[in-house]
Parts: sequence; structure tokens; C-alpha cells
Amino acid sequence: MEKAKVYFTEEITPEALQRIYHALGVSLKGKVAVKISTGEPGGHNFLQPALIAPLVKELSGTIVECNTAYKGRRNTSAAHWQTMKDHGSMDIAPCDLMDEHGEMSLPVAGGKRLKENFVGENLKNYDSMLMLSHFKGHPMAGLGGALKNMSIGVASAHGKQWIHTSGSGETSFEALMKADHVGFLESMADADQSVMAYMGAKNIVYINVANRLSVDCDCCEHPAEPEMMDIGIFASLDPVAVDQACVDAVYASKDPGKAALIERMESRQGVRTIEAAGELNLGTRAYGVIKIRRPWANARQSSGSGSTCGSGRRTWASTVCLQRMSAISRAGGLSMRAAPQSGTGSGSGTPGERSWYGRSRDISIGRTGRWWSGISGTR
Repeated sequence: MEKAKVYFTEEITPEALQRIYHALGVSLKGKVAVKISTGEPGGHNFLQPALIAPLVKELSGTIVECNTAYKGRRNTSAAHWQTMKDHGSMDIAPCDLMDEHGEMSLPVAGGKRLKENFVGENLKNYDSMLMLSHFKGHPMAGLGGALKNMSIGVASAHGKQWIHTSGSGETSFEALMKADHVGFLESMADADQSVMAYMGAKNIVYINVANRLSVDCDCCEHPAEPEMMDIGIFASLDPVAVDQACVDAVYASKDPGKAALIERMESRQGVRTIEAAGELNLGTRAYGVIKIRRPWANARQSSGSGSTCGSGRRTWASTVCLQRMSAISRAGGLSMRAAPQSGTGSGSGTPGERSWYGRSRDISIGRTGRWWSGISGTR
């Protein structure tokens, strides 16, 4: 399988979200489902409506969700509708609880753990899907990105239990907590296979927003505050590659706050879902990253003045392009090695600034480490 393309921008704005979707060079057809996490009440890290609204409206998309399998304020349809209203989802687009009136079974072909997957029955009403995911940690899965959003997120409440217990049929919350952990991680990849086969791989695109990088997920009522600064937005036609790129970016970051998120991912073996999805040929962990330039950066470069941030300071992110190293080296932990450097700055923006969409940063992700290396291209 050839390397996948992963597009990246460090800018986390509504305009950047639209730009990175356009960079994919595809057009989602027919009735478009936009799968997000609506977020458990009490939490505040979920993707904010003001950030995603322009892209959702451009696609004439319907925000879709399914009920949860744990006690909270999204485990019944009535409570979940109220949460979607309170969190602003209903203000920006039509919304659909896909399992409100039932579920449907999808076959899993060649799965590691599952032979079938249960999803909200309203999935049948959509022709294409934008998997719009908040990349972050997770108390059980270690990490959450496109693959988790497409498996657990599209699964009905019963389907979530099914995945957590590797198809055992156990339905109690206690059974979910005690279920075989690796089985759960691999079952998510199996569920992904069924959704991609049902929708058609060419009818799904994947965008991960790596901001508010808590060790906890948006399903937590009281998630831990992020210790790591925001990274940016990643997009791909390959769900394996886009999640792997996010993981690699965390490791490659120079932000010392990354330690908490790395510990969460490693202690829960979070990368196993990515590995399993690759083994099922749902995508590839080998990729090249293409940096999406801001329009003003293109204008400055074409005029010969180079790419600078607003203060006139040249930034590494405006001049260096990105490509994942071909091999992942782990021997007693992560083996880091220096990557070629370009530019003289150390991130962009003003240190200490706060964006409404997430925390600002003054760090140079990728100046060292195994993620950024060489040049793969810019747009």
C-alpha cells in the first residue's frame, strides 16, 4: 500500500477547517452526515459550534450522533437531545440521533474479534460522511480520533456495549469495565471495517482537530485540563494515517506537557487500534504530510518576502514541510532523533494568547523527533 497523504495546518479556525477540507480534493455527495462528539455536559473540550459551523453549513451537513452506553446525560434520547441543544449543535445544523428509533447490523469482514457491528439505523439515510473528530486522550482507549469516532461513535448504545466486550453479549456497565482490553481496542478496528464497507471508503473523509489535548475524552463529565498546548488540524482520506499522524505529532512535540498524554496513550495501549486497522487494510500507517499554507503566507512568499507570522518573525511552520519517518523505533520507549531544521522561529502566534477555539502555543512541534523529516510538499 502506498503512502497516504495527510494534510496539516497549525491554524485552528473555521477558515482553516474549510481550507483543509478543500485541500483533500474531494466533494462529499448527496446527504452528508457530519459525525462529531456532542460532548458530555460538564465537559468543555468538545469541538465548539462556532469552529465547525461554516464547514458543516458548506456541506449542508447533518450532525449525527448515537446514544451512550454509560450513565450520564446522553444515554437516553431525551437527555441527548437536550445536551445537543445546550451545547449549540442544533443552532448550526440539523441533528440526528441515529439510534433513537433503532439499530441495524453490519457484517464485519475478516475481523479480529467481531463478526457483526451494530450502528444507529439512520446511518442508512446518508450518502457520505465527514468524520470530524476531536483528537485527545481517553480513559479506556488511550486516545480518541477518527477510528474511535467511526466505531464507538457510530455504534448504537447496544453496539457500544458490543464493541467494548468484543461481542460477548454482556450488557452491564461492570462487564464493560472488566472486558478484555486488547479485545476492545481491536473490536473498534473491526467496527471501523464494517462502517467503511457499508458507506464506501470513498464516501468518508476524516478531519482530526488536535486542540484541548486533555488525557480525557469528551465523554467525561469532568475531564482533566490539558497539559499540552494545541497542535493543529489534520485531514486525510485514510483514517489510519490521520490518527497515526496525530499520535506522532504528540511524540514529536517539544512541549513538556505532552508527557501526560503520552502516558495515557501508552498505558492503555491506544495505538493498538491503529495497528489493528492497518492490519485489516483500512489504511496505512505510512504517510507523508502536506502543510497547508495560510493565504497571506502564499502571498508573502510569491512576493519574495518569505513567510512570517503577524509580527514579521519567520516561523518554522511556514517554511518547513512534513513527512513521517518510514520506521517507528521503540526500544524501551520512544527513540527520538533530530530532524532537519528550516526557518528560525519557534512556533507562531503570541505567547500567552488564548484562542476561543483552544489554547495558543509558542512551541515548535516537529523541530525534533520522528514525525517531521524532509519535504513532502505544500499547498
